[in-house]
Parts: sequence; C-alpha cells; structure tokens
Amino acid sequence: ARCEGYKNFCNKLWNAARFVLMNLADGAPPAVAPDIADRWIAHELHGVIGAVEQHIADYRFDLAAQALYAFVWNEYCDWYVELCKPALQGEPAARAAAQAQLLTVLDAILRLMHPITPFITEEIHAALRPHLPAGTPELLLTRTMPQAAEFATDPEAAAEIAWLKQVLSGLRRIRSENNVAPSRSIALTWRGGDALDAERLARHLPAIRVLARVEQAEALADGAEEPLAAPALVGGLKLLVPLAGLIDLDAERARLDRELAKLEAELAKCAKKLGTDSFVNAAPAAVVAQERQRQADFLARQAELSAQRARIG
Repeated sequence: ARCEGYKNFCNKLWNAARFVLMNLADGAPPAVAPDIADRWIAHELHGVIGAVEQHIADYRFDLAAQALYAFVWNEYCDWYVELCKPALQGEPAARAAAQAQLLTVLDAILRLMHPITPFITEEIHAALRPHLPAGTPELLLTRTMPQAAEFATDPEAAAEIAWLKQVLSGLRRIRSENNVAPSRSIALTWRGGDALDAERLARHLPAIRVLARVEQAEALADGAEEPLAAPALVGGLKLLVPLAGLIDLDAERARLDRELAKLEAELAKCAKKLGTDSFVNAAPAAVVAQERQRQADFLARQAELSAQRARIG
C-alpha cells in the first residue's frame, strides 16, 4: 500500500509537469510581476525549503520527504495549478506571470526532490530544460539545491489564498453533500462579511466562477429573504447556493429519508449493545470503544443529514 501511494505521488508530479509544459511557449517566460497566487506559492515554497534543510541537517530524511510530499501534492498540484488555470486563460500579463511561476516552482521542486526521487526528476528536468534560463546545466544532478532566500515570504498573500481556499472548499462541499455533479453550473449569493471580504470577493470572483463552475453570482440585498439554499460559512461571510432547479427536491427528500432511516436502525443496534451490561462489562475494552466510536460516527452523520433534510423542507 505504501508503494502504491508513492507511485500515485510520482504520477501526480509527472502530470503536473506535463500541465506546465503544455502551457509554456517556446523559450523561457518573460519576467512579469506575480499576482496573489504566485506570491502565495513562493511564500509556501520558502517555508518548505527551510523545513527540508533543517530535516536534512538533523538526519531526518523521512520528515524531509514528508514535507516535500505535502507541499508538492497539496499546495502545488492540488491548489496552485488549479488557481493558475483562470490566469492561463486570461490577459497576457496574467498568463505570463502564471507561466513563469509554474516553471520556477516546478524547477525548485525538482531540485528539492532529486535526492529522494532521482530518476523521475532527472527525466522531467530534461523536458523542462529548454524553458529554463540559458546556461542551465544539462543534468539536474549537477545543479544546486534551491535556497529559501530565493523566494519571498508574503503573509498577506498567504492569508488571502487561505480565504479563497475556504470559499472554494465550502462550495465543493455543498456540491458533494447535495449530489450536484461537478459538470453542473451553480448560482452563488452571499451576505454578511466585512469590507475585506467584499474586496476579496470582487478580486477573486472571476477565479471562483471558473474553479467552482459558478454561473450567476450576486450579493443578497439587505433585508432580502434567503432562498432555499445550502450554506457555507467563511468567517462572517455566509455563502449560499440556491438548490431550486439544481436538484430534484422530491428525489433528494426521499434519498435523505432513506439514509436517515438506515442510521436510525444502526443507532438502535448500537444503543442496544451499549445498554447491555453483559456486553459493556464482558467484551474487550477495544471492542466496546469501537462500538462507542461507531455510535458517535452515526450520530454525527445523522446530524449532518438532518440539517440537509431541514433545509429542503
């Protein structure tokens, strides 16, 4: 299972490199001022380089590998590559900035990963080299490790992208909980939040439209009644995805009722077991603990589904 997981990681790195190469023009991208996502990934890279350097100095190669795994998979592949997609489809300056940062960070990743995964990193480096600055050595093996000082820290960009990730994660959770296919467009409305939320929404709404497949987006007027909608909270900002026309309400009610009935039956079984002295006192402690955990999981799921059921009446 461990080998399978790391094979998947290598596939993830390979596919990210293919994506970068597909979106680069001939030669190195021009130098352009980075946007907020470009500044954020540089901030994250600064932190991971420092962590890897410290782990290697401490001979904790396992922790160095874990730090790189988390950064490459979660931050670069899952978030930064996604956040770049609207820029790559946008204005020339935004496209050039995204191209340059995709390349710069991938190059740093290859150098950081090379002591751990030398074969795949050398292969990717060979494909990437025509886009790197003139004079870049032919072999990745002969290059130096990146230094944290090469990448600026930017807490402001980090805070803003953390906010954007919360918004996108909230909208994806709504889709998942309500069985809305990723291919279907949704409407989005919101209320609350402060001036900073309003500023960030205005700045990132084009990206939110693309990444969350939002077709219509508008603030809810003061005093207006909220539509039948699934909510997501981001601090004081309340995001609402109207469900009317998006799902078959009758079918969804029936599905939720069936799920809740199943949970009621499972909870009854748990209550019967845990209410029996012969089970609680005679069964191994691990078995009793497992049953209590099952009960807690069922109760949490019941609360979640009951909230969904209440929303659609």
